Amino acid sequence: MKNTVAKTEQVVFNESVKFLFFELIDTLYQKEYFGFLDEAKEYVLEIEQYFKTEIPKLHRLGLSREAMPYFKKYGEKLFFAAYRKTKTRTTWYAFYEIFGERYFKVVHITNNHTEEAAYINYIL
Repeated sequence: MKNTVAKTEQVVFNESVKFLFFELIDTLYQKEYFGFLDEAKEYVLEIEQYFKTEIPKLHRLGLSREAMPYFKKYGEKLFFAAYRKTKTRTTWYAFYEIFGERYFKVVHITNNHTEEAAYINYIL
């Protein structure tokens, strides 16, 4: 996937999101969603890269979506982006803050298989 993020734009993930990604790799492998650990790592890196690329793009195009009120517990002025890989049943949602025009911090990530999904009124 080609990285189209301008050099001055930066998407970072807070520590809890980084930890979730780390745990997700192990969970996907242990529950045999992927037969090899490297495949699970690749999937998680793909999710991370998607958000790093798409969040700034959505913002530049004026397509950033405000997060639902339930998610204010993660930050006051949050936006969200969604990702679903073709032929999968999982949609990932990244909730992020915007600082200035070029700095984005992902403070929470979840998917459509969690209890929080009931509070997300968005369909891909």
